[in-house]
Amino acid sequence: MRARSADQHHARAARRLLGRRGARSTRLPRSSAHGRCAARVAARQRVSRRHEDAGRRPRDVRRSRADGLRARGVTRRSAQSGQRPRGVDRLAGSPLPQGHRSQRALSVLQRYVLRELTAPFLAATAMLLSLFYAMMLVRGVDFLLGSAAGVSDWLMLGGAMLPLLLPQVLPIAMLLGVMIGFARLGEDGELTAMSALGVSPTALVRPALLLAMCVSALLAVTLFFWKPWGVAQMRSTARAVIERNVLGDLKPGTVRSDLPGIVFHAAGVSAGPTWKEALLIDEREADRVAVLSAPLAKATFDKGVGIAFTQGVLVQKDGANSTTTTSFDKGTLLLNVGEAIDRRDTFRFGPDELGPTELMDRISQAEAAGESTALYWSALHFRFSQLLAPLALGVLATAIAVGGRRRAARTAALMAFGTYVAFFVTARIGVQLGERGVFAPWVAGHLPTALTLVVAIVLLVRVERRGHR
Repeated sequence: MRARSADQHHARAARRLLGRRGARSTRLPRSSAHGRCAARVAARQRVSRRHEDAGRRPRDVRRSRADGLRARGVTRRSAQSGQRPRGVDRLAGSPLPQGHRSQRALSVLQRYVLRELTAPFLAATAMLLSLFYAMMLVRGVDFLLGSAAGVSDWLMLGGAMLPLLLPQVLPIAMLLGVMIGFARLGEDGELTAMSALGVSPTALVRPALLLAMCVSALLAVTLFFWKPWGVAQMRSTARAVIERNVLGDLKPGTVRSDLPGIVFHAAGVSAGPTWKEALLIDEREADRVAVLSAPLAKATFDKGVGIAFTQGVLVQKDGANSTTTTSFDKGTLLLNVGEAIDRRDTFRFGPDELGPTELMDRISQAEAAGESTALYWSALHFRFSQLLAPLALGVLATAIAVGGRRRAARTAALMAFGTYVAFFVTARIGVQLGERGVFAPWVAGHLPTALTLVVAIVLLVRVERRGHR
């Protein structure tokens, strides 16, 4: 019995020694350290669900600090040596945005620079539009201040002027925006900081080119679609206002020089215009004189500019001194106001102010008549070069602003005006040479933009090698 009980005791001890899995198990016995390690693993696996919702890794059970970051653990060897593990950050949550030190960080910088360039561009556009509006309205002040011109005519004419002014305003406004924007960045030392971070001048050209492409797209819509509508609307509005002014300015006891051969007199005038006790003497034909009198006369524009008489009398005298008297209930006398329109309409539209579609029509008419088409071809090619001019001016302005010394915004504005004056003079010289046949029309039209682009690339390469200041 004792031997059997001893064998059972040894068997139980062997099972405990082998991990309670029987004598056939080859697993090593568990120790107290192994138990503590298993407890830590189980604790890590029992991480609360709120840690997973917050984006924490399940193995990280440390509580976040007040700033939302958690210190990452280190190995015992690295802790004893006092060295930071290779490839492991000190903070589990990085405070830097995702994509830092990549292309995204550069795009954020470009958006910031673009905002700095857009603000002065919009301000310059508003200022130049106001100035050019005043200059354009001065040309039409002769008929816009007439008695028949109203507020609606001013608004319609102002809206029609906008597409004619944008091709002149947008390039210089973009040049001012780029120069002043980079000047402000230079004054604040931001260009120096960008250079210290390794931002090349070529990277700063991209926001300027993006702004230039937006300007070019707006110019394309304006030149091909909006400007022809504006020219037609200005012509029709100016003609309508002048026609109304011709009759609206007929006052009692006055003689208008706009109507040669017509003498008009009325006892009173009211809105419309409408005249009472009207008397008109028509001497436009040398061998015949007509006299019209009626108690009531009114201006009409249905079939042209004319005066409608009611219950009137017509007396005609021909060259043989024979007189004819005719009574009528209603009658209309049409007037020729073409001379008045030609004299008062100061909005002249030459090849420089015509759109591409109208230029093509003029080219077809000149070819059909056997006339020279160099004038219109040069103007047409210059229209297409206007679409590329903002790109060349944007690169040139960036190279000048970034490559030079730090300047004030006022100095940058003066330099922008000087640059645009040089570009405008070169453009006019090129168009004149094309009209005279010295250069081919396509060479003369694209010459100013090509020269500007070459100068801009040379300056940009020089700045790239030297680095911006």
